[in-house]
Amino acid sequence: MDLSTDFMEITDGQEPSVKEGQIRRKYYLAGGSCRYMFEMTGADVREELQNAIQDASDIAGIFTGNIGSSSPEIINCLIATFIYKDPTMNAKTRQSMPVSTYAARQLALKAE
Repeated sequence: MDLSTDFMEITDGQEPSVKEGQIRRKYYLAGGSCRYMFEMTGADVREELQNAIQDASDIAGIFTGNIGSSSPEIINCLIATFIYKDPTMNAKTRQSMPVSTYAARQLALKAE
C-alpha cells in the first residue's frame, strides 16, 4: 500500500474516488483509533507508530498484557481494546488487538 505522506491528506474538493482511497490509506494506519483517524495527519500517525514499534523491546509482552494498555506501567499506542456484546454469552467482551493493520504488520516484521 502506498503510504507516502502526500497521498495521506484528505482535502475538500477532491473526486469521491480520490477521497475514498485517502480514507482507506489513513484507516490502514489509524485502524480503530479515533485520535489517529481524526486528530492527526497520516504522516504523524505513521511516525508515532514507527517510534512506538522501534521502542518496543518485548513484542510478546505487548500481546500478553504485561506491557501496554493493560499494564499499570505504561499506555501503549500499538494495542487497542474493543468492547463488544457477545451474543453467545449475552455479555460484554473485551478484546485487545493491534490498533491497525499497519501496526500489526510492523509488529510482525519486528518479531521475525
